[in-house]
Amino acid sequence: MSFKIQNYITINFNWKSSIYFLLAFVLFTPLGTVSHEAGHYLVAQRYFKKPTLHYGYVNYGEWKQQPEMNKWYSQHSDSDGQVYEEDIQTLEIYRKKAQRHGLYSTLAGPSQTMLFGTIGFLLLYFNNSDKFKFKNWIAVYLAYFWSREVFIFLSLVITRLLTGQIPLQSDEVVIAYYLKIPLLLPAAIFGLLGILVLTYTTFNKIPIEHRFTFIISGIVGSFIGFILWLRFLGPIIMP
Repeated sequence: MSFKIQNYITINFNWKSSIYFLLAFVLFTPLGTVSHEAGHYLVAQRYFKKPTLHYGYVNYGEWKQQPEMNKWYSQHSDSDGQVYEEDIQTLEIYRKKAQRHGLYSTLAGPSQTMLFGTIGFLLLYFNNSDKFKFKNWIAVYLAYFWSREVFIFLSLVITRLLTGQIPLQSDEVVIAYYLKIPLLLPAAIFGLLGILVLTYTTFNKIPIEHRFTFIISGIVGSFIGFILWLRFLGPIIMP
């Protein structure tokens, strides 16, 4: 069976539909950002003192066991700050626990994003109705939470190709650092899964007459939503 692109998308732009799609992407971009950071925040509350949730990041604050570790350190180190040899193993236990708690808090952000995206995907996958209703569009936008992982993966790959460096700011790279695995591995796994979810959602579930308009509106709307939230509204509403 030959592949025909017209079976999957038609170059037909609907201006009226594009307004709704664009506005939805403008709205869901900050919702996705805040819910992602909320994932970090909820887990960080368990391990850190007074974490704070902001428009595009979470400040974890002090590790809850840091005072205990500091007290232990002062009692088991010499005047030069060197831990006694017989206590090095205990120090490593503290360090590994701090790293583990940092890993859990970092992993919570992408996990929340992928969870919401997977819920949207499953709602679409098990929907056998011939009519595409409003609730189905909500599921589409939830499934598109996976687009964050695709964007992170592609941006890391492009940056690596252009500069030879891998930025250390993204959650996925931090997760790899904690796990001592190749820095691009989590981003690659999450990104490829995201590509599969978005491909299925776009070309199997969205009605073909809306696909081209949806894709173009999604690119423009996400960019507008990103700028509006992270540059203007976010710092005011959630400084």
